[in-house]
Amino acid sequence: MGDSDFSRNPVFFVHDQVNRPKMNRTILFFGITIGYLCFSIQAAAHFLWVYPEDTRWVIARGISPTNLLPYNPENIVDIRALDQQWNNIPIHRTDENQRCVFQADQAPTVVVVTSEWGMRVNTPDGKKLMTRQQALERGLQVQSAFLSTQYSKNFFGPVSDWSKPAGLRFEIVPLTSLDQARSDHTLPIRMLFDGKPLSGCQVFSTEDRKGVTTDPEGKVVIPIRSGSMPLIWGHLDVPVSNDPQIDYHQFMTFLQVHTPEWQPNAARQGTDK
Repeated sequence: MGDSDFSRNPVFFVHDQVNRPKMNRTILFFGITIGYLCFSIQAAAHFLWVYPEDTRWVIARGISPTNLLPYNPENIVDIRALDQQWNNIPIHRTDENQRCVFQADQAPTVVVVTSEWGMRVNTPDGKKLMTRQQALERGLQVQSAFLSTQYSKNFFGPVSDWSKPAGLRFEIVPLTSLDQARSDHTLPIRMLFDGKPLSGCQVFSTEDRKGVTTDPEGKVVIPIRSGSMPLIWGHLDVPVSNDPQIDYHQFMTFLQVHTPEWQPNAARQGTDK
């Protein structure tokens, strides 16, 4: 997903303002070719998170707690509920009209979600939710085309090991307990992609939309300026060279803490359905 405009770092990859009539694709690389890239976010993204509703948990997509957006529940391709020891909890999923919910055999401590939002194209008139071929058939100028995937990790209580990865392909991993983070007013994290540290990746939060960049070990420190834990996210574009329909695969990953002591200031329980 990530339905917002992004400014791309020209040191690594340039694909804006490129005409591709009849699939004629041009990709310009500055410096060296790299396998994956991270970029700065200029505008608010459509976030992905989970919140409790009565005896159920809702997979939410939107911009704020009160601005929930409808979506096709079939785009939610994986949901896992975990206990305090990171063991799987059986869930019972229901695909409702324009959203996905689930019930669990016990209250989960962690919930992780994977969503596949499909094809997008960038045009001079903005982003369109269609394939390159559909856009060309409509006479649109396609600047770039991409596939969108999002991941979300949500904490509803303390866990036995905060630094344990949940197994998402693109993941934010805390490197300290949230009690320690609250005391220090910072949260050190590591960004992982395909299970490996991701260096040079910009990470954002609802308190720091300018972003901070991970070091060679994929680590970065997120400031916590208020008494609440911000929503944290990372953004990654992976160039695709063997598919004429897309130029890159866009990934976004989110980390949200829902424990009462943090009183999260973004992406908590919503009011709109």
